[in-house]
Amino acid sequence: IKEYAMYIKNSGKTLLTIISDILDLSKIESGKVDIIIERYSLSSLIEDVERSIQKRVMEKNLQFNISVSPYMHEYLQGDEVRIKQIIMNLLTNAVKYTEKGCISLRITGESQDTIQKLFIEVADTGIGMPGEAQKHIFEKFYQGDTSHSTNGTGLGLAIVRNLVTLMGGNIRVKSAPGKGSVFQVELPFESTED
Repeated sequence: IKEYAMYIKNSGKTLLTIISDILDLSKIESGKVDIIIERYSLSSLIEDVERSIQKRVMEKNLQFNISVSPYMHEYLQGDEVRIKQIIMNLLTNAVKYTEKGCISLRITGESQDTIQKLFIEVADTGIGMPGEAQKHIFEKFYQGDTSHSTNGTGLGLAIVRNLVTLMGGNIRVKSAPGKGSVFQVELPFESTED
């Protein structure tokens, strides 16, 4: 009975994730998602992300590295919820396609005149993907390696790309079969005084 209850619980979580992804993408594509710019703490955001992904990383016995530029301001202006969603989707994807090695999250910034940019990089030592798959990776329902896709919708990276675009940023991927993947996000941001 306990085992059946666990199957039901896990199936419920999977179904909730699928419904949530579909609703998120529908809202984004119909223009119903507002980007809310407010002051947030970068260190708190990173702590939340680390707590949220830690269990999945530990279950696969992977190493998880976080690197934040010491020159980053502690407080930034932006949509904290959506930035967290972008990072979590990228990290979840990285864990899913990595069987051994490590996952890395790197956050840096750049300031040129009045333009400031936030760079988010998620790298893994996973299965990687060929060039042809990279052309389609941000498309809805696309799943490059179906052997790892039993619990996925193929919507996570499409949601990420749409959110990044909504915030005036861009995203790129570098990958090769057997050599892992690196996703790089660039977002405009404003720093605030501590």
